[in-house]
Amino acid sequence: MPGELSFWYQVENWRPAAGKQYAQAVVMVHDKGLLATIGEETLQIRYILAGLDGPPYEKVRNARYLMAGSREPPQEGWLRFRTNVKEDFLKVWDFSPKSFDKIEFFFEVRYDDPIPPGQSADADVYWDDFFLSRE
Repeated sequence: MPGELSFWYQVENWRPAAGKQYAQAVVMVHDKGLLATIGEETLQIRYILAGLDGPPYEKVRNARYLMAGSREPPQEGWLRFRTNVKEDFLKVWDFSPKSFDKIEFFFEVRYDDPIPPGQSADADVYWDDFFLSRE
């Protein structure tokens, strides 16, 4: 498993119209061996960086959430995110995958609730300087 994951992000024009508009970074591990334990082929940690006070969903079989930001994201300058992926898997899953087929990283801004008629959800989020260590 990787060790440190770090990157910079900047939020501008954050104007949510939906109840659940948020920015997140996702680490997704693919391993067919997980089928026997969790019934899924992927295991995820979703780091909520902005927009929510708590996880957007109660139960997701193959994902756990870590709150890593605030509901109202600072909109002045770049923000640094840094974590240890291996330690985070131990914290939220009680184990860290030792072998896997591949690992993916996603950086996204999303909304999950319908947008009311006549409104729009707006946000500009920029990502930069990704770093991932082997241990």
